[in-house]
Amino acid sequence: MIRLVSIALLLAGAAEAQGRFDRTNSRCASGRSGRGLACAGGVQLADALQAGDLSGSWWAMYGDGTMRSGSSVTLVATGTPTNTVENGWPVRTYTSAQNDQEPANVAFPASDFSVCMHRRSSAVVAGEAMCFGTSTATNPPFAAAPFEQQAGGSFFSFISDGASIAGAPSGGSFSAGAWFLACFTYQRVGAGTSVGTLYINGAQAAQSSTMRLAQALLSVWSTNGCAAAANSPATTSSVRGAFVTYKLLSAADIARIYAATAP
Repeated sequence: MIRLVSIALLLAGAAEAQGRFDRTNSRCASGRSGRGLACAGGVQLADALQAGDLSGSWWAMYGDGTMRSGSSVTLVATGTPTNTVENGWPVRTYTSAQNDQEPANVAFPASDFSVCMHRRSSAVVAGEAMCFGTSTATNPPFAAAPFEQQAGGSFFSFISDGASIAGAPSGGSFSAGAWFLACFTYQRVGAGTSVGTLYINGAQAAQSSTMRLAQALLSVWSTNGCAAAANSPATTSSVRGAFVTYKLLSAADIARIYAATAP
């Protein structure tokens, strides 16, 4: 009888442990299942997000162009981006005419939002690394351009109300061939009083409390340039993931997300 009870307790413990692993399952950088255990090399950016980070019509893309379960949309490619694996990380590479973007135009939400992307550029050139904006020549053609690369290696984070982009923060740096995690958070307060914060590799790089109110422009998010890769950097660029969530992530949230993806 004692032996039967011991076996039953062991089976119950194994089932409980399996349940814990299943509930915390995530992809490692290599695409393997973490099963709740620490993965060598961290996790992909899309899997670094906790449930509390996700709000509104959020989406999160992996480094192979597939989407995290629960994403509000599945991004579609312009052209044919190239998928490879580097040191166990799925990597998606774009020419200046390629991207992944939302499948249909929507009005930019009147809310807070946060956006991050794991990116590498082959050259230090100017262009929109990520954008919610159109492919037309109107100025400014976007509601949000959170990561505009500058030829000198720094970043600008722009919000447009349709007429002005005044109050944009500028900071951080990127180097040719180096991976970086860029994040931008936007707290919608008022015209000229909204707050934008730029983070590079988990640390605050710049902040502005005089940003515009983002216009309700009909367009799409793009992972390289604006719609149809318009205004993208004139070089090849690679990503290991990107996400948008419609809530204000804190500095601690951004640091946690970066730490989870660290190789």
